[in-house]
Amino acid sequence: MTVVNWIRGDTLYADDLDEAFGWSVDKRGDTMTGMLTLSADPINPLNAATKQYVDNGIIAGLPLAPYVRKVGDTMTGLLTLNAGLQMGASTATGFGTSIGQIPLWINFQSSGHPGLIMSDRLVFQRGTPTAADFADIQINRSTAFTGGNPATQLNATLRVTTTVGANDQTQEYGVISQTINNNTAGGGPAYAGFFVSQKSVGATGLTTAFNISARDFNTSGPSSTTGGGVVGLELSTGGSKADDATNAQAFGGRGTRVACHLVGVANAADTSQAEFGHGIWVGVNDTANSGSANANWNSIVDFQLNTQIRAVIDTRGAIVPTGSTDPLWGVILKTGHGIDFNGSASPISNPGGNWLWFDTGTNKLFYMHGATKLMSIDNSGNVRALGTITPSVAP
Repeated sequence: MTVVNWIRGDTLYADDLDEAFGWSVDKRGDTMTGMLTLSADPINPLNAATKQYVDNGIIAGLPLAPYVRKVGDTMTGLLTLNAGLQMGASTATGFGTSIGQIPLWINFQSSGHPGLIMSDRLVFQRGTPTAADFADIQINRSTAFTGGNPATQLNATLRVTTTVGANDQTQEYGVISQTINNNTAGGGPAYAGFFVSQKSVGATGLTTAFNISARDFNTSGPSSTTGGGVVGLELSTGGSKADDATNAQAFGGRGTRVACHLVGVANAADTSQAEFGHGIWVGVNDTANSGSANANWNSIVDFQLNTQIRAVIDTRGAIVPTGSTDPLWGVILKTGHGIDFNGSASPISNPGGNWLWFDTGTNKLFYMHGATKLMSIDNSGNVRALGTITPSVAP
């Protein structure tokens, strides 16, 4: 009541008291018209808190309230969103109310790993990219793995598991990658998939860029009883009208539609001749990767019925490697192997089969008709024929 001055003996009027008490804070509750300065930070639980006490507590990360600090924090419960999830300058609208609660760290289906269960499709949309972005989504392992058993353990940066139901009539894909090329300026190619596995200096493990495995381990019977086909790799190249585009790298200078292109790439820093042992290498194996005498191929290159084709193997674009004195072989056969001209399933047992065969026991090249030897040529050039050899007569 310092606003109204009075001394002992003066008459104190009610108006003076009303004016004086109007500048006071009612302890039953009141609204201040100015700032209130406290003498110190609170000590007891019911003391009033100063602004500096609250600010210092936020900076120090004290548990003043159940909030998530924007500089980073650890949640102890679930986060429920009722709108889009804001990420920097863009909003991921897929994280709407259809998801509800998002468990950030859970024991996903008792796997011992965190996971996320979506009730609908998850879509990422990238903004305007730049030429040097490299990737829209990138996964990095912080450290390299050490140890393990290659025969029983798998380790992958990205794994996709898809289960097809018994009555599922749709086309099911584990991964779909689609690239639409609208480039009219030429230059860089467009790849739907690009895989690189680089072997470092001193590394001794097998280096494989792309491993495909399609398996039918149903032991109840042959494929005619188990049903469904098994295809390890299917390549499809589409086109319309003639493939007459200029191709300076092809024999004849035309044709740019290619289903499979095998390229051996030499290290530009090494000027010596780089040799690649096999373009296509075929073998048999078992599930333990130890080779198996219980597996075989009926044929390596086969054709669907009524497939129109001009040549199965065209070697006209090939040349002898630099420094080699051997000829370029179109076909190399091991002794005992043959060439069948009639396409019979078994040329020896089929009396209509015509084929060539080199016998290692006699060192002779035989021309056969079924199981009958019609003609032979030995290593000395001697020719023997079951029938008559007529010289100087047109065949």
